[in-house]
Order: sequence, then structure tokens, then C-alpha cells
Amino acid sequence: GRYCPAGSSDDSGAECPVDPSLGVFCCAGGTADKELCPPPPEILYIDQTPPPVMCNWFDHHTHAEGIRADPIFRSVARQEDLNEGYIEGAMELPVTGMWKVRFAFFVPAYAGGAWLNQIFPEENVAEVAEGDTVELNLNGNARTLTSTAAAMGHKEPLEFVVEGRQLRFSFRFHSSTIPRVLHPFLTPGEVTLIKDRNPFPDLGQSASGRLVAKGIDAVDGKTLSRGRKVSNGYVESAWKIDEEVTMRVFKGSTLLFELPFNNGKLDTDLPQGQYSCILTIPRFYAYFIRDCAVGSQTNYLGDLGFSPMLNPGNTRVVLNWGARPSDLDSYLRVPPDPSGGDECKVWYRNKVCNADSIKVCHLDLDATSHGRRGGKPETITFGVLTTGKYIFWASEYRGRNEQGLLNSGATATFYSEGYQVRYRVGRDGYVDGINWYVFWIDGATKEIHVCDRESCPPV
Repeated sequence: GRYCPAGSSDDSGAECPVDPSLGVFCCAGGTADKELCPPPPEILYIDQTPPPVMCNWFDHHTHAEGIRADPIFRSVARQEDLNEGYIEGAMELPVTGMWKVRFAFFVPAYAGGAWLNQIFPEENVAEVAEGDTVELNLNGNARTLTSTAAAMGHKEPLEFVVEGRQLRFSFRFHSSTIPRVLHPFLTPGEVTLIKDRNPFPDLGQSASGRLVAKGIDAVDGKTLSRGRKVSNGYVESAWKIDEEVTMRVFKGSTLLFELPFNNGKLDTDLPQGQYSCILTIPRFYAYFIRDCAVGSQTNYLGDLGFSPMLNPGNTRVVLNWGARPSDLDSYLRVPPDPSGGDECKVWYRNKVCNADSIKVCHLDLDATSHGRRGGKPETITFGVLTTGKYIFWASEYRGRNEQGLLNSGATATFYSEGYQVRYRVGRDGYVDGINWYVFWIDGATKEIHVCDRESCPPV
């Protein structure tokens, strides 16, 4: 069987346990000593910079007991109506190197008026007990988390740095209470390349170009500068920025430059060339730029809208574009709630659909005045998806024809706990007059699809 050593009682190799400090091994029930599975072969360099990816612990687990995917919040890892539970597994990575793994520890708080089926920040079942623990181990990096009164209703951001070509994880849950809705939980991790094992290359004396950018919170539009209070995606001024944005510039998988922002901004000279860039800041999803070219002129990356990490079951779309046109508007068609109600549309004249429920959809940020260096994004956050079709499109405010959109450089980045995908105008979806139809989501399956004229007919 796959990786199983002589003496194993299981010849299928399908259930290989994981030791986070050592790796995958097979010996349970056998007579052989613990033997490591062969690690994935080293890959020292790849031509394409790998984008950040999400690790859903269930998708990569090899063993779990007392843990299952939540039927509504499918990405949540928490124990069942038990006092103990664990999940462990491994995820292979595209290149051998140093990787940053970020996720969060959530502790619910009791509130009698919480929404039906709500699990965070509040639940309405019973008081949450203190002292529940989760023992984490990622590639030998161990940490124990504990639920406290101060932690209730909050998420604690976690960050680990691992090395190699495999992320190995083990999470062990311990609780004094039984109802699962009272237990703390973890959501999927974002895995981002820091660098491969190649040294910084000598780029010689090539001509340079100027690179200019600004990091902003995609939900409230505020600059991400140290000491500033910004939105956490749901509550205004809930987070205080402790670190500046860091931009890493890559050629393939090899790190060339590591550049810190200053007061939320970057203005630097780099050798001219074709690069990819990954930008990170704690508590926000990484921002990936596949084509991060530096030419002879000043290169404006614009206002880069960073999405705060999502609450369980939520998704978000961030619409960015360049200097022109001055105003694009986001639209989201929301299907009627199966329990009753009509179809709803989120836009600047109706910013909320499905209010006061876990299915709420909200226009967080409406940008209206792009200039020479770009401007703020438009952002919509989705609650738990309901059965039916969601359609997202963008429209040029007071536009005349399709040229405004086609020349805008617009992108729509969709964030979920399972994956991130970026759509580009002129490449994805289709443009009809002043409207760009981008994607639609099947609320029943949670699957996202690129729009065409049949699936997303023009309005």
C-alpha cells in the first residue's frame, strides 16, 4: 500500500497517521517500528510564483475522531458533542521552501438574541465555558490555545512559519462541556510562500524603475498604517494595525526583494523586469499580483484593498480598477430566501439584503472618485449562502459604452475560506455595454462559475 512499511496491518495505505514533528508514518497495529513515509521529493525552483492557497483541514486530513465538517459552516473544525476530538493530516506544497501559515482561533460568546444558527461572534444556546483547549502542532511547532472570558466573541489570529514541501498538522480539542456550538473552533489556513531555498540572485546593474503603492482595508477604505484603527470586516475600528504591509518580489519561486511599507505606502526603485509580488499584513488575506512588472516609468500599483480575514461561512468580493473611469459600481443579485421573501439586489441604493440573519449580504464600501493613482475598491461581503443563484457584476456609473470598462484594468477578487480567485475584465466573464458580468454562485453547492450570456443574462 501507499507508503506503508513492512509489518503494517493495513495494506491499503489509505490511512497513514501523521506525526507533526516527523511526518507521515504507517505502523498502527503492525510489528514494525515507527517508520516515516518517504517525504515528497524536493522541488527547488518553479517558473511560476505560487499564489497563496487555502488549506481546509478536512480536505487534507488523514485521521479524525470526534471532528466533522459543519453542515452549514463547512470549513469549521470543531469537536462534536464530546469532550475530546482530534484531526491530523498533511498538505503537499508546490516548492521546497519557507511558508507562512495563517488562520484563527474562534471562541463564541453567549447572547440570547443571536440569530438562528449563528455560531460567531455569538450563539444563543447556553453560556460558553472557560478552559477549553486546542493543542496545535504544525511541522513540530506546538502551541496550546485556551478559551477565556476575555476571548469570548473574538477571533485570535495565528501565524506559523514552516519549512519543506509539506505542511503537517495535528489539532487536539479538549472541552468540559458537550454541546458542539459552545466549543471553540478553527477555520482554514492561508498558506503563502516566503521564499524557496535559493539565495538572493545577483541582478547586476540593470536600469531601475519606480514602484508606488498603498495598502488599504478593503472594507472601510482606511490606509493600513501602523497605529491606525481599521475595520475587522464587520466592526468599525475594531483592529489596531501593529505592523506595516510587507511586499515580497519574486522571480518564479525565488525571493528577490523584501520591502516594508512606510505609513501604509510604498515608493521605491527596483531593477526593471517581470516579477510577481505577494503582499502580507497580519489579520488580512495576502494580496497576490501575478504581473508585477517594473518598467522605466513610474509604475502605480494603486490602492491595494486587503480583505480582513472572514468569519465562518462568509465570502467577500473586492472590485479594484485603475485611474479611469472615476466610478464603477458593484451589484449582487441575491436569490430569495427559501423560507420566504423576494429576490434582492445589493448596490449603492440598497446596501443590505437578508438583514438580521446569517445570510446577510452587505455593500461594505462604495468608491466614487478614482484618479491618477487609482482609488478605493468596492467591496461586498456575503453571509451564509442560501439555495439559488447569486450573480455579481460591475457597471460604469454614467458610462457610454464598453470602452470604459475594457480600459479600466478592473479585477474582482473573490475570497472564501476554501480558495481565492481573481477575475479580470476582458478575460473573464463578458462585457455588455457598461456592464461587466463576472461570476455566479450556486448557493446549494457553493460552486462559483464564470459568467456567460446564458448563465448571467444582461439586465
